[in-house]
Amino acid sequence: MEKTYSSIIEWLADQRSEVWHAIASHWNWDNGIEPLEWIAAQPECDRGTAQDIFWVSTYGVDVLWHLGEDLDAMNDSDPYVQAMFELIGRNAYNSFYKNEKFIGRNDADAQATEMIGKAFSEGRIDWDLTPFLAVSEGEVFSPSMLTEKEREEVEFALNGGFPD
Repeated sequence: MEKTYSSIIEWLADQRSEVWHAIASHWNWDNGIEPLEWIAAQPECDRGTAQDIFWVSTYGVDVLWHLGEDLDAMNDSDPYVQAMFELIGRNAYNSFYKNEKFIGRNDADAQATEMIGKAFSEGRIDWDLTPFLAVSEGEVFSPSMLTEKEREEVEFALNGGFPD
């Protein structure tokens, strides 16, 4: 039976964007992606947080490293991760993410940006994410942005707390 994270998502619904970013930046993807999907689907999700989720995702890494090769190889990626990649892409394209407090895990250097642009120009990806993936304003997230209680709760959530 697949584990669900409804209690973590319930908890996330009452948290600040700093807590969302802490969870997204440190989530163990082997534990499923439901909380990350929920965060990425919220209009209040910070653009840097969405970038972080994108770049940490297997699909995001595949985009970065397979762009110079056969992009069809990415079809072997987890369909749930692909769906989240597409969600973030559509949201970014439609300017869904209004807040930009944090810098995401912006590992895209000039070469990666050029490769991403090439994939878009070849029609391999349906939306123009280049500015979204390569540029982010804001500040680097620090755990000191959280209250002591928030740090404890984040640690609890990341360690498999909130049983359903």
